[in-house]
Formats: sequence, C-alpha cells, structure tokens
Amino acid sequence: LAPNAGMVVTGVSTFTGAIDANGDLDVDGHTNLDNVNIAGVTTSTGNIYADNYFGNGGLTLNNNGNPSLNLTSTSTTGSSRINFGDSDSGSVGKIYYAHNGDYIHFNTAYNERLRITSDGNIGINDTAPPNFTGYKSLSIHGSTGGALVFGDDGTDEWEIYGGDGVVKIYDRANTQERIRISDNGAIGLGGANYGSSGQVLTSAGSGSA
Repeated sequence: LAPNAGMVVTGVSTFTGAIDANGDLDVDGHTNLDNVNIAGVTTSTGNIYADNYFGNGGLTLNNNGNPSLNLTSTSTTGSSRINFGDSDSGSVGKIYYAHNGDYIHFNTAYNERLRITSDGNIGINDTAPPNFTGYKSLSIHGSTGGALVFGDDGTDEWEIYGGDGVVKIYDRANTQERIRISDNGAIGLGGANYGSSGQVLTSAGSGSA
C-alpha cells in the first residue's frame, strides 16, 4: 500500500503487506505496528509502547557510525528517566537524571542505591556524598558502616570496614581481623585488643610479608 498525499483513513482499517509512505504519516489514536523499520528522524508525542508479551521484545538502534538515544527534557528543573518494571510495578528499577542539580542516581527495588553528583563524587546509599576541594569522594553508607572488598579469581580476600567508630582491616581468607583503629586513635592488632600502656611494636625481621 502506497498512501497518496492527503490520504485520510477513519475508523478501523486493516492493511496487509508492506506500507510505503513518502513524506509525513500522521497516526492518531491507538495503533498496533508489528515489525516496523523506520529510517530517518521520527518524532512522537505521548507514549510509545513496544509490546511482545510472549517473546523477547526489544528496541534496536542500528547505525554504522555512532547511534544514540537522547532523552531531552524541555525544562531545566525536570528530569530524564529510564524505568525498569515487571508485572508488579512499572518502576522497580530506575535510572534518573535530575537537570536541577545535574546529578544522576540508580535505583533498585524501588530505592536509590547509587548517586553521582555534578562534581563527580559517588555515593552508595548516600544521597549527599561530600565534596572536598581538590579531591573526589566515594561515600559508602550502610546500617553499620561501609566496606571495600578486595579479591581475585572470584574469591574475597581482604576487606576494609569503616563505621560505628572504628576502621577494621579483615583477612577474609583466614577469617581474622588483622588491624583495628578506634575513634580515639588507638590501634589494635589481631582484633579489638589494643594492648597495654607503653607496649612497643617490634619488627618481624627482614623476611618478606
């Protein structure tokens, strides 16, 4: 079917085979389109639904150069969002860019988990990571603190914990705490035992660690 210029279709119409439209094609109302290929620039107002209930529906942007997807807000105080949903909710997960403040955050299970501020600081479970002059910060907040984990080959080996007034270095491979620093500056070796007053640290010798 090759629509003529000015062609108007009213009511319910069914077309089989290919439809070639040169120029503008205006479609009002609910429209079901299967296997659609669009070349060039397409402008749409309102919602676009790509629904394939029984299959693996997808949207593919294919270009031999630099394909892009732009989400543009017409307001400097608005936001651009990508929502991830399921049959229970349309926004279980979310990528959210706030133009008023120029920060981006990522949500899982309905809650914000990670934020990158306009200054480039990162907060994990922290909506206001600190900004230090000349430095970039990574702020990790949990119910009792934050942790950094180091490992290789899929195995956790060393962990650094901070929170509840202490910093701890933990040997996960041997399940032992190695160093602890309290909020008053005391240093404990091998756990919370800070030793006795006047105790001196001695070298383990010239052997390598």
